[in-house]
Amino acid sequence: MDGCVLDLADGVPRPTGEDGAPDTLEVLAMAPAHLISITDDHCEAPVSMWASTDPPGDLEFVAATLFGDSSPENVARLTNGHAVMAVFTRGEGTVFNAGSANWCYGLGADPLVERITRNVVARLG
Repeated sequence: MDGCVLDLADGVPRPTGEDGAPDTLEVLAMAPAHLISITDDHCEAPVSMWASTDPPGDLEFVAATLFGDSSPENVARLTNGHAVMAVFTRGEGTVFNAGSANWCYGLGADPLVERITRNVVARLG
């Protein structure tokens, strides 16, 4: 899955299941996340990680694609989201989702990412 609807129960995020998320899905961690914004006035993209820093950014492109234009109102509809690290079981297997396509950028650069990766490999390997 690429996302899921969450409710907070006693301050803990829990999947509602209304979008087809597995019943066994357990949220391990959350972090604020959103698409990269690039306009004529500012650029959130780290130059070393981005092929182009020319507008539009992913945030503005997706707003225009989904809602017809990249007005501030439409961009605001997509600005706030969350990356969710989760785990679920299916049959005899366990699936771990880091909640980010950019997890690999932390390997060799961020001790927390490396520790979590070692823990997941040790647990599931």
